[in-house]
Amino acid sequence: MKATQLVAAAPLGNAFPSGLRLPAARKPTEGASLTQPSASAPQLFIPGLRPFYDAVAPFVYPLVRFAAGAVLVPHGCQKLLGLFGGGGLSGTMAGFDKMG
Repeated sequence: MKATQLVAAAPLGNAFPSGLRLPAARKPTEGASLTQPSASAPQLFIPGLRPFYDAVAPFVYPLVRFAAGAVLVPHGCQKLLGLFGGGGLSGTMAGFDKMG
C-alpha cells in the first residue's frame, strides 16, 4: 500500500488510531464566573472568598506556568550548560551512556 493511500484511509476528526474519540470541548456560558457553582462544579472550600477567587482566577494559569518554569529552567541549565553545579552536556551524556 502506498503512503498516499494510507493518508487517505486515515480517520478524520479527533479520533485516535485505536478509534478512541476525545470528548467535545464545552464552551463557557456568557458572563459566567469561573467559580460560579453549577451541578458539576465542587463547592468552594471557603465560600466567603468567592470575590477573591473571581479576582485571581485570570492569574492562576500564568502563575502555575511561571512556577513550573522557575523549577524546570534551572534543571535544564544544570543538564545542558553545567550551571548550578551540574555536569553540563558532556556530563549528562556520560550519565546516559552509563545507564545504558
